[in-house]
Formats: sequence, C-alpha cells, structure tokens
Amino acid sequence: MSVKAKEGKGRLVRALAVTSLLVTSSAAYAVSIFEVRKRLPMSNDEQTHRDFYLNGGVESGLKSGMIIRVTRQVTLYDSYQNKSPGDLVVPVGELKVIFAQKGVSVARLYRVYDRSDLPILEEDFIMVGDEVDVGSARMDRGSQKSKSSSSSHPGPPSPVPTPAPAKIESATSASVAPDTEQQLPTPTPEVGTGTYLP
Repeated sequence: MSVKAKEGKGRLVRALAVTSLLVTSSAAYAVSIFEVRKRLPMSNDEQTHRDFYLNGGVESGLKSGMIIRVTRQVTLYDSYQNKSPGDLVVPVGELKVIFAQKGVSVARLYRVYDRSDLPILEEDFIMVGDEVDVGSARMDRGSQKSKSSSSSHPGPPSPVPTPAPAKIESATSASVAPDTEQQLPTPTPEVGTGTYLP
C-alpha cells in the first residue's frame, strides 16, 4: 500500500470520527423539558399556570411568543420476535414560549393533541423528559393581534340603543297632566332600571 493511500485512509477515519462526534453531540443537546413548576392555588376560583422549563434558549432559536410542538419517545418491544423495533416518536401537544434567555426557556401549555388520530399515550399530558421540536416553531399571531388591540386606545363607546318611551297612563285623573299647546321634552329612559329621568 502506498503512502498516499495510507494518508487517505487516515483522513477518512478522522473525518468519520469527527462526523460521528457532531451527530452524537447534536443528539445530546436536543431541547427537552427538565422541570415543571406550578403554584398552589389559595382559593378554589384561583387559576394557576404550569411553567415548563426547557434546556434550550435563544441559542436554539427560541423566542418569546413562539409555539413549539412537544414529542415523546416511546420505546417499543416486540415480544413475539423478542426484539425492539425501535422508538416511536409521538406528538403530545404544543407549548408557548413566554420567556427565553441563553441556555433556558420557560413555556406554558398551549394545547394537548386529541388522541383520536394519534397513538395512545400512558400519560396524556406534557411532562419532564418530553422533547421539543424546535423545527416546528412558529410565532403566535393571535396573541400579537390581541396585545396590539388591547394596547391601543379604545375608541368612543358605541351608542346604546334606547327603547322608545312608553306612554304612561294612570287610572286617576289627578296624575294626568292637562293638555297644553306647549310640548314638554320627551323624558329619556335610564338604561337598565326602567325608571325615567326628566
């Protein structure tokens, strides 16, 4: 074997080693949920949020307002052939990133997928260890519209339709005003109470 052939094999082996290290390191740094926190409610009516802490931040491309898909790896085992056919990657739901910095992000539940067209999971909720598919990230357009409409100044209130004034007649003649040539202004009703103001 010539010297050039040996050098070529050595370069190929080094290139394969570097490539395998890169593939292994990228798989090791997949973004996943490492902690879930929830405040205890102080009353029955208090609504609490559950925060999902992710081990990836702005360096992974995550930004506040992004919606990301959450998947779970389910290990399968074929007991008939006595071997594992591999792992099944099952979508669980979606999270909305509420805070992102270098190395860590915080997200909240956006939705959990309906299981009617997806494989069944033992736990139908997002939990520690679930992976986040950063490639599925999209911005939440609905929250941007609602934030912009709530931050703008409200316009003038729309006019409330008022019912036509009812003619009041009484059984006693003392309460009926005599007919005069001069018309008095029509009383306007106070909305919601049924009483009239002069």
